[in-house]
Amino acid sequence: MRRLRRALVLLAASLLVTIVAVALRTLTALGVFTEVTPNPLPCTPLHGVVGPEDLQIDREDRLVFVSATDRRALTGKPNPQDGLYTFRLDQPEDGFSRLAGTPKNFHPHGLSLFRSPGGALTLMVVNHPVGADPAIEIFNVKVDSGRVWLTQRATVTGGLLVHPNDVAAAGPDQFYATNDHTSTSGLGRMLEDVVMLPRANVVYFDGNIFRVVADELNFANGVALSEGGNHLYVSSTTGRSVHAYERSPLSGNLKEIGELSIGSGLDNLDLDADGNLWVAGHPKLLGMQAARDDSSKVTPSEVFEVTLPGAVPAAAKRVYANGGNAISGASIAAVFGSHLFIGSPIDNKVLVCTLR
Repeated sequence: MRRLRRALVLLAASLLVTIVAVALRTLTALGVFTEVTPNPLPCTPLHGVVGPEDLQIDREDRLVFVSATDRRALTGKPNPQDGLYTFRLDQPEDGFSRLAGTPKNFHPHGLSLFRSPGGALTLMVVNHPVGADPAIEIFNVKVDSGRVWLTQRATVTGGLLVHPNDVAAAGPDQFYATNDHTSTSGLGRMLEDVVMLPRANVVYFDGNIFRVVADELNFANGVALSEGGNHLYVSSTTGRSVHAYERSPLSGNLKEIGELSIGSGLDNLDLDADGNLWVAGHPKLLGMQAARDDSSKVTPSEVFEVTLPGAVPAAAKRVYANGGNAISGASIAAVFGSHLFIGSPIDNKVLVCTLR
């Protein structure tokens, strides 16, 4: 009897330690213990869109492509202004131009540009249509004197595309996409978030079929392909880290070569002209959720510059931070020259900042 009692006591103690460890890990990932010290920059708000979650810079045409969705409206009547926009790199103060040519049931998330050696431009966008399966929409892009025309070429859906967050175009018909969750039930997704089950993944579409090329991730979020296509970078939101992969351009297969921990809930990624990686972060994920549910609340934003010696993420410098009043819940940071452009899924502006 004593042995049984002792075994039960040890089992209970072990369970308690496990529960406490999981709880501490989850609370840390959610930013409960994170302190946010402001690190401001001179910035100007660019109004005219709601929920500019992702940005892509087209350096050749000197444009910024913007994916905008009013996420608070999706639970009721979607905002008819959801869509794709551009603004000019040289004159952002001229404001946004909305792009025609998108599907009717279109509520974009992550986006990516691909320019072929011949100069043809392709735009790929994650779409979360209301009442339908998520998809990657593929558009041909024509730019003339700053004006943009989109022609929808394909809709890719089904298969392993479970809950896509971001996309990285690897060719005119090929891409990588992050599934931030792979559970299809509400309970399963809650367990992925609360218990931090590493079930998120990265899938590759070769133009015909999907296959999983990276898995066992916590909330895979942003994805970015290096210039030349030899390396892929993926951010993990609840894992608070950036993963680096060596890529086979022929097969699309990935081999992990490094990981860098950064103390924030990381979101979208962007590579600048010098090959440095920029990532926006949510230091307070619980605050982010509260601000998504209530427009009167704000949540902090952070931006990091990550150096990539030998293509491996080595160090992260916090370049910008605010408590949420300048921009709430930053999800993307993209750099062109001395300008830093910051977007958010829950704010109504893009922040145009000047780097020091």
